[in-house]
Parts: sequence; structure tokens; C-alpha cells
Amino acid sequence: MRTAKCEVWITFEGERLPEYDTQAEDDGGKTLSCFVPSEAGKSFALEWRNSTTDALFFSMNIDGSEVTKGNFERPGERGGRR
Repeated sequence: MRTAKCEVWITFEGERLPEYDTQAEDDGGKTLSCFVPSEAGKSFALEWRNSTTDALFFSMNIDGSEVTKGNFERPGERGGRR
């Protein structure tokens, strides 16, 4: 998923998962959502790239529940969370 300021994707065993039904909320593109394939008991990682000179904040929700949040701390940063 991509906005003007960042790109976010989900990986499983180092492979980027396909995204289905990607949507941007009516909040100026600050909120994105999609569906990805998953299997019970399997781990995944949230990865991102900050394309701006600004520090950005993110919150990740799965099935409506917040699971992690944090900052893209440095402009141009690429990182991830497991």
C-alpha cells in the first residue's frame, strides 16, 4: 500500500504478500486498508519505507484490533516489525 508519504507492506518468510481490495479512507489518504492471505499460527512482518523528510506515525490494526504502533523515526527510513 502506498501514499504520497510512505509505502507499507506485509511479508511472510521474507516474501511480500499480495494485497487485495486495497482502499484509502476518506481522511486525506492517512488510513489505508487491504486484505492479505494468512494462516493460523504463522508469523508475518509489517515493513515500511518513509519517502518524505518528515517523521511519520503509524498504527497497525488486524480485524479491528490495534496490534502495534510507532514512528517512522527518520526520513527515508526503511524498517519493519514482527
